[in-house]
Amino acid sequence: MSSVLLAVFLILVLACSLGALIASRPLFSIMAMAAAGLCLALAFLVLQAPDVAVAQLLFGTAFPVILHLFALRATVGLGERGRSDGE
Repeated sequence: MSSVLLAVFLILVLACSLGALIASRPLFSIMAMAAAGLCLALAFLVLQAPDVAVAQLLFGTAFPVILHLFALRATVGLGERGRSDGE
């Protein structure tokens, strides 16, 4: 049973990672990256490594997603300010 769950989570990690690569919008890419990190953390839980799963959730999923969202907001905000000042 655990090997089936592990295979499912790893396939989901692969699918979400590919989705992050081919997403046309940056926000969708960030959401797919977060889903891949969550699936990877669940795979670590299946492997009975809860400490690694928590580290994955914090340092491999939450912090990068938050940083990417801040960067996306900053660049979108800068682009809007640049257009309104130039016109």
